[in-house]
Amino acid sequence: MAAIYFIPSVGPNTIYANSFAVNNSVYIPFLQDFIGSQGALIVTEVTVQHHDTIQYFLTFDDFISYYYFGKGLGHIAINGMIFSDCIGNFKSLTTLLNRLSSIRGTIQQISFGNVVFAGVMSSFTVRASSDVASIHALEFMLQIDVIASSMPPAIFAPTC
Repeated sequence: MAAIYFIPSVGPNTIYANSFAVNNSVYIPFLQDFIGSQGALIVTEVTVQHHDTIQYFLTFDDFISYYYFGKGLGHIAINGMIFSDCIGNFKSLTTLLNRLSSIRGTIQQISFGNVVFAGVMSSFTVRASSDVASIHALEFMLQIDVIASSMPPAIFAPTC
């Protein structure tokens, strides 16, 4: 089952024949003009992985203490599908590859709920399969390395 992360239009000129549930909590600006009636692309999954920088110390009496350095790097994975037109052409593929080429090395912002993550695309994959169920679809995967976010910093209470 696919999750859709945009506000689509439903009508006779789109690939969507019926209405469906939409998750409006994820916004990916660099993919917005590919989705819905403008293109044949859906986002099926968005994963955010956050890392903090922590150093652990193990003592002789099995007591573990740590030092918290603050924000670390994280990753965002975006998975989706590109659909072919009625005669099997993937017109959106070239446009998507050109867009991904144009954002390489630049900071992109993605909002996940009320938190904005800034990151740089580190890799992308496009996969074609001979599986009958996906013969008219290509899968794509984007990996974005997070360099900053609007998450509030951790608050610690002093201890003795």
